Amino acid sequence: MTSPHHQPLLFSIEDVIEALIKAQGIHEGLFCLSVTFNIGIGDFGPTQESLAPGVSACISRLGLQQVQTPGPHTVNAAQVNPAPQPRKRKQQNP
Repeated sequence: MTSPHHQPLLFSIEDVIEALIKAQGIHEGLFCLSVTFNIGIGDFGPTQESLAPGVSACISRLGLQQVQTPGPHTVNAAQVNPAPQPRKRKQQNP
């Protein structure tokens, strides 16, 4: 039985990209993280009398975006998830 974690498990952007690359079985290409946001606008405030125009944003999806040029958070799939090498067949003795 595992004990509950009292501290959050934090991951770098590169760790998330690497995990997604491995989960999808990708073995080549440069990838960065893609984030889709939902945006809502409206009146916000702690009381009806203090409402003010505002914006609310939430992350709705994460994904991988293949890129041609490396950037600060780009991950090379060939380095973090190399393609498996074909197994050599044993030669049978005559």
